[in-house]
Amino acid sequence: MEYNIDLLVAGCDTACRHCYVNGGPAPEMPYEAFVRCMEKLRPAFECLGDRLSFTLDNEVYHHLQALRIFEYVAEHAASNYYHHGSTTGIAILGHPDREAILSLLKQSGWREVSFAIHGGTENHDCIVNRPGALLALKRAAELFKAHGFEVWLSLMASKALLRDRVEVEQLMGDIPHDNVLPVIPDYYPTPRLRRYQSIRCNAEETEAFIRLARDLGGVDAPRYCSESQVWRSLCEGGFSPDWTKRQIAFFHIDHRLDFHVGNTGSSIRDCGNVDDLSSEKILKIIESATDNYYETSEIHYADLEQAIDTRGVRRSEEDYTYPDPISCFIAMIDNTRQINGSGA
Repeated sequence: MEYNIDLLVAGCDTACRHCYVNGGPAPEMPYEAFVRCMEKLRPAFECLGDRLSFTLDNEVYHHLQALRIFEYVAEHAASNYYHHGSTTGIAILGHPDREAILSLLKQSGWREVSFAIHGGTENHDCIVNRPGALLALKRAAELFKAHGFEVWLSLMASKALLRDRVEVEQLMGDIPHDNVLPVIPDYYPTPRLRRYQSIRCNAEETEAFIRLARDLGGVDAPRYCSESQVWRSLCEGGFSPDWTKRQIAFFHIDHRLDFHVGNTGSSIRDCGNVDDLSSEKILKIIESATDNYYETSEIHYADLEQAIDTRGVRRSEEDYTYPDPISCFIAMIDNTRQINGSGA
């Protein structure tokens, strides 16, 4: 079993419609609280080694003490830190410690950065809920590239991006980058992702998206499944997901140091405040957790297993696509709940 703890040290500058962790503006975790949290976690890092990682989210550059946070991590916890490199680019542009942060990141070996592209300027800014976001992204990509970072551009599949194909092709020529990553957004049963369904690609549109990504130099095209494919598998009795396949348990700690089992945005269980928990108790909570990658605050493995037995699922009117069968299956169960009036 592997474990990951997401430390929400600061809010995000955007509130992207595809974001299953519900990122958006939020208070900072005080630097002193961050240090206390890390000290409480130290025995767990020592005991579990590389099986336990932590991330800094939602947008670490939004924290005024981001440099001190990175300095602490580099000195005390670098081997357990997972630096995903994803950013909106907005906060780093105006950060007072910008140059020192970039220098420290390079010295520490954290040299990759990634930005998500949702469409042309108007649609991109609308989808991330931030005017001027795409312009800031371009400036940030230029900044990171000028400092020797490897820049990834994630193309996010949506009807909006396909409508803006010509502008997107122009943007990809204007924004400096090293690699292009095509992405089909996941699905969790949250109000935000229910609204995202209105721009989710169907099967035919996804094929067009993959061709566009290839034309723009995208790496391996993503595998995906459609609701029609999962429905046929259910009807034929061939849908038998391996619930243990991922074998990773997620946790998150918010700015108040409240400790939660479950991915950010999908709390499964609240375990108390880090300040009130001993290091031994925290380690016990972590070690006792089971794989929860596909569990959410509303749909759990028991619901999925029961739905497979009863076929208590309903396809959407469009044949939407998802990055994996379980994400698709969760969407179909949630669709049934919404139609029956039992959803949140």
